[in-house]
Parts: sequence; C-alpha cells; structure tokens
Amino acid sequence: MRNVTTSKTLAIVLLVAACGSSSSSDDASKFVGVWTFDSGTITATCSGGLPGGSFPLTGLTGTITRTDNTHIRLTANASCVIDFTVSGSTAMVVTSPPQSCTLNTPTLGPQQIAINMWTMTLTGTTMSATISGTALAGVCTASGSGSLSQHGGTDGGASDASSG
Repeated sequence: MRNVTTSKTLAIVLLVAACGSSSSSDDASKFVGVWTFDSGTITATCSGGLPGGSFPLTGLTGTITRTDNTHIRLTANASCVIDFTVSGSTAMVVTSPPQSCTLNTPTLGPQQIAINMWTMTLTGTTMSATISGTALAGVCTASGSGSLSQHGGTDGGASDASSG
C-alpha cells in the first residue's frame, strides 16, 4: 500500500512539475521596437462614385510595445493604436472589440479604417504585414501588404505597456 501511495505521490509531483515547466515563452518581445515600412501599398476600392486609389506604406513608422507575453500594441500615430495577439512569429489583430486606424489618404484625406484583418509575420530581421479593412461606413474596402524592418531603437520606447 505504501508503494502505491508513493507512486501516486511521485506521479502527481511529476505532473505538477511538467505543467509548471510548460512553455512560458515570451513571443511578444521579439516584435518590440520601432518598425518602418520599406515597401508596401494599400489599395482602396470604393462604390457610390467615390474615388478609390492606392496609399503607399513605404516610410511609415510604428512603435510596437509588449503588453504581456502574448500581446503587443502597435502605435503608428495618435489615432492608430492597434492590439495584436502573438503566437510564435505571427501577430494577428485582436478583432473583439473592433479596432480602427486613421490614415491620411491621398484622395480623401484622413480616413478611419475599420480593421478586418492585420497579420504581421517575423522572418529573421524583417516583418511582413497583410492588412484589410473598410472605410466610409463600408463604402470602401482597403487591402494591402508590405515589408518592414527595424530602424532606430529596439525598445519601442517601453518594453512593457499596460494592457488597459
């Protein structure tokens, strides 16, 4: 009976140790820093006679901060602050609650874009981004992609941001 109890206790200790040593990887930290689009374009298609067009991403800069091990926040300007969930080398936009980003478009000026999808993928020292959304209450759809690299500091101004 004592051997059975000892075996059960050992099994529980091993199980707790295994659970406690599960991956507590900090995937978010590898995204932290100041990132600049080296290439890319967002193309808008509008209905109702509104002009569409292309919006170059090249040269746009954003700062990514870590909110916790699996979440980051991209700040591109005062009205473009977007939260992402990170898994491995991929960050995907948090869609609930819905998020938006205001960009100064060449044809219509500052426009709020409701983000439907935004994925960023790290490959070595570069990051690719794919973005889609809607503007003008759904009258325009926008989508595009680009490539980013880090320029300047790597701490993004802060390594931890409050998740609030």
